[in-house]
Amino acid sequence: MVKKHRFKRLGGWLLIAVIFYLLQVCGVALQFGEGSLMDVLRGWSMYDGAQGWLLLASQALSLLLIIIHVFVAIEIIRRDPYFLRTRQMALALAALDALLRLTGGLAYGFTGFALPMLVLQGGLFLFSVIFVMLYFTSSVRVRTYMGSDEYLRLGFLTKKVKGPKPAVADAP
Repeated sequence: MVKKHRFKRLGGWLLIAVIFYLLQVCGVALQFGEGSLMDVLRGWSMYDGAQGWLLLASQALSLLLIIIHVFVAIEIIRRDPYFLRTRQMALALAALDALLRLTGGLAYGFTGFALPMLVLQGGLFLFSVIFVMLYFTSSVRVRTYMGSDEYLRLGFLTKKVKGPKPAVADAP
């Protein structure tokens, strides 16, 4: 009996990423609290013009991002090569969400620590984009686990990136 290489199993940072994506489901509960999608809908009459629409779109995007992250985790577990494309789509939606929040804040006035926190959120977003792209493009574990570098060619931002050499030969 041939023993599988440890990189052929889900583990290491890849396992942590899958757990993180699955834990995003906990964010659904936040969609029913203060400042959430349900709160925006309950207080719709108090919002002025586009403010309600900006808040509603931002909260709806947040809920959509939670759903997309769960799909990314499932795709990684199933070894679906489209997982990186889905993750990059989630990053684009997160950027749109941050832009909607910034637009709403600038148009309707920031209060207290809102602007510094939004700048911090933007910095963390930029860090996550860099970290995710570096990890998934250079990780030998991901390359070995997926069985080929097709996931890189299917991604929007990684079409021409050369994948790392796998720890074991690809299965035919």
